[in-house]
Amino acid sequence: MKTLNLPEKLLLLALDDEKGSVAMAYQAGLPTAVAGALFLEMLHKDLLKNEGKRVFKTEGANVACPMMRIGLDRFHRATKPKTIKNWIQSISGDFRSIEKLVIQNLQKIGALKEVEKTLLWVFTYCRYPTEDARIENQIRRKLHQQVLGEVEIDEEGFLLLSLIGAAKLESEVFSKDVLKTAKRVVKNIMSEEQVGTVVSDIVRETQAAITAAVIASCATTTVVTS
Repeated sequence: MKTLNLPEKLLLLALDDEKGSVAMAYQAGLPTAVAGALFLEMLHKDLLKNEGKRVFKTEGANVACPMMRIGLDRFHRATKPKTIKNWIQSISGDFRSIEKLVIQNLQKIGALKEVEKTLLWVFTYCRYPTEDARIENQIRRKLHQQVLGEVEIDEEGFLLLSLIGAAKLESEVFSKDVLKTAKRVVKNIMSEEQVGTVVSDIVRETQAAITAAVIASCATTTVVTS
């Protein structure tokens, strides 16, 4: 079985198994979390280096993976070094392209299937429900074992749990009997993992901005119609 990378695991966990879409509650934070996952993969593959508060592309960094190339392209076009937060925000701008590649990869290994839907008998769109549940269940099972202390939390599990917390996906990933323990473990991990903390901060800022925009829109509507 193909080993999935962090963006692939995160998006697979976020997608509703039956509906094949991401719940509204997670949509605001998912692009940032996936960008953070890709950023971590690039660090792990030594495509990037972190020096102080700035992140640089390593000398001669290149990769065949289309997903990694999207992230690297941001670094190629940059005119000056940026912070982790700046880079994650930048990469999140390519979320749709990254998401498309992730879904294609998950279809290739049989984890997802494509289902075409029709809206108002005119507009068509696609959803990606689960095809082979064993692939996702294996990831979930390991995460459950890790938060319960049945197996040691390895480096990938540490990073994935941090991203799950940043995207507020705990309720989607963990069953009710494990959820309370999982949230406590994830909270502790996020206090130690820098990228997950940055992702969480960006998600919180994004949600606050959306809330402010909705309130402003409602206030404007009230004034106009009163």
